[in-house]
Amino acid sequence: MGFHFLNPIFWWGALAAVVPIIVHLIHRRRTKTVRFAMLDFILQSQKRKTRKFRLKEWLLLAVRTAMVLALVGLGAHPVVIQAAETLGRAYPSHLAVIVDTSMSMQFSDGDRTRFDTGVVWLKSLLAPMRGTNLAVLTTNPDEASEAGAQTFSPGPEKAMEFLDALRPTYGEADILGALQRAYGMLRIFPGGAGSGKEILFLTDGSANGWKVFSTGRLEKVDPDVKVRVVRWGRETGDPNVAVDRVGLLGQNPIQGIPVTLKAQVHNYGDEDRKLPVALWIGAAGGRKLEERSVRVPARGRAEVTFQAKFDTPGYLPGTIRIQTDGLPADDMFHFVLFVRARPRILLVDGDPKTSLLGAETYYLTQALAPRRGLAQSPFHTRWIPLRALSETDVKKADVLVFANVSDIPAELRETVVTRVRGGAGVIWFMGNRVSPERYDAAFRSIGLLPTRLIDIRESGEVGEEVDEIRFRHPALRIFADLGTAVFTGSRFRRYVGMVETPASDVLMRLRGGTPLLVESSLGNGRVMVFGSTADRDWNDFSIRGSYLPFLHNLFQYLGCRVCAGGEMPAGLGDLVTVGSAWIREGSISRVGENAVLTGPRNFERVLPWSAGEGDRADRAWVRYRALGEIGTYSFEPTKGAKVLFSVNPPPAESNLAPLPGEELRAKFGDLKLEALWREAIPANYNPWKKSRRDLTSMLIWALLGLGAAEVVIAGRQ
Repeated sequence: MGFHFLNPIFWWGALAAVVPIIVHLIHRRRTKTVRFAMLDFILQSQKRKTRKFRLKEWLLLAVRTAMVLALVGLGAHPVVIQAAETLGRAYPSHLAVIVDTSMSMQFSDGDRTRFDTGVVWLKSLLAPMRGTNLAVLTTNPDEASEAGAQTFSPGPEKAMEFLDALRPTYGEADILGALQRAYGMLRIFPGGAGSGKEILFLTDGSANGWKVFSTGRLEKVDPDVKVRVVRWGRETGDPNVAVDRVGLLGQNPIQGIPVTLKAQVHNYGDEDRKLPVALWIGAAGGRKLEERSVRVPARGRAEVTFQAKFDTPGYLPGTIRIQTDGLPADDMFHFVLFVRARPRILLVDGDPKTSLLGAETYYLTQALAPRRGLAQSPFHTRWIPLRALSETDVKKADVLVFANVSDIPAELRETVVTRVRGGAGVIWFMGNRVSPERYDAAFRSIGLLPTRLIDIRESGEVGEEVDEIRFRHPALRIFADLGTAVFTGSRFRRYVGMVETPASDVLMRLRGGTPLLVESSLGNGRVMVFGSTADRDWNDFSIRGSYLPFLHNLFQYLGCRVCAGGEMPAGLGDLVTVGSAWIREGSISRVGENAVLTGPRNFERVLPWSAGEGDRADRAWVRYRALGEIGTYSFEPTKGAKVLFSVNPPPAESNLAPLPGEELRAKFGDLKLEALWREAIPANYNPWKKSRRDLTSMLIWALLGLGAAEVVIAGRQ
């Protein structure tokens, strides 16, 4: 609190206060002394009256002097100034400003987003703070790797530069981390009451981001630091509609075969919405394939399906779009389809029978036939006996399946090797015509056998079950959610013993630990060996439900002509949420190499391959935390090979419902908190502006009172 005068020069008029004193001295009565012995009683009475008269004169002198001073005070215009905080200063000494850069701040109230209008308001608030140490932070969870916070500097200049360069993200707000950083930065300054340390938090007020915050989770707090939360949204919340999910119904996209896509639209408002939903396919915006109208209930979801057929294999970016509203970022959902080519499968039967049912490849042929509901098979399948195998057949095949084949003619071995090196796949199924010794001698040295074969083993009538599956493998990950239980009931009574080699990769094992499915690479192609038969001679796997999806994914993997490095992407590419990590695995031999990641708006980053840990120590991996633009990203693990995935905003950011004020106060507990909504902010609001009380009216009333007192006193006899 302070006492000030707007016109202090008027206090020179206080010299006029001597005028009543002079007048008093000039006109004061002097008593004549008349000595009269006989009138003593009169003298005593006169003394009593003189004392009363002197008191009256002194009162008049005081009142008239006060009137002069009151008149001078009116001219000086006195005010009492009270600061908003009892700190005795106009602004805090050290102010940490936190700006919410989450996606919800991109909501537009009109022509400009809340982020833009909020920053303009914030700059006007900070501009006069010449003597304050200012620092600006954001709620970006990875702020250090982005642009860093603007550290404390005297005056608003550096803070203004930082705010000018600041842009909202597509992720969530790390409120806990931002407040922790702010408290940590203020800790370097002296504390205690009156230290002048404050935190100003500009946010939109939506509940997302506050859910995980509580003062109990902060490492250290300073009870002397006041927090002001300015919520730039609406206390009632805002309606919003978003596309928050895309999925595939049924089979993966295959060249020439219709595929069904399902999109989910979420209405976060209190009224039903009917709006168009469109499917767009292709790079650089693509073209609209289909549009449907959907009614989305208030505070509910609706699903819409699209059916499309693609004639070109490979990666195909796409988007699901709805009508644009106040938050455009979630009105478009990005995804990537991987359209698989129809591999040309050549089934080479090493033990053909006169009966179709007795043929070595009977169950393989049935599994690769058109599935129910499909007009055509996802494979081009051709069957031939071993004796009919020719060089032309080998060159046209994407997958060579050798079922119970005793040998390959010597003149064709080099052709098979060349075809595999060019990108084709080979898989060997065992049988009674297979000699492990002959196979090992003829094929392992030229790369057509992934591991060493030892002998043929018996496990009795009961047989052994599958005990271990490498679900991370592209051909087997469809079973990841079911686990090994999907192969329960499949019994392998006879199988070939194998010895693992450094170049081999065991994908499946039997309960006793013997490898069942082993893989190795040869050039751009893959070679596999299945330790048992493709029919029912050595096992009952071919009559189990897992047999068909197992073969389909295995042959799609081996015959993928457009896959990067022989790998087979999922039909729907990885859907990455902003703020989460995208991880890609590869061969351990890639450790030390670099891969290139490109994305929207000329984004490019070099990612190093690192060695895995724990159960993944035999693999290499790269990691990218999605914090940039939403859209389609392209990863190049090796030169000429690409993997595409998409990045979308977190669905929770589409919900603009605010955090109630009582919950916000409860989260801060006993800490000093001031929270207000944008609608409640008065014009020219400044929480540190001094308030003043004008004393002019009080002086006028005092002057009137003194005038009345002067009349009363002067009129008394």
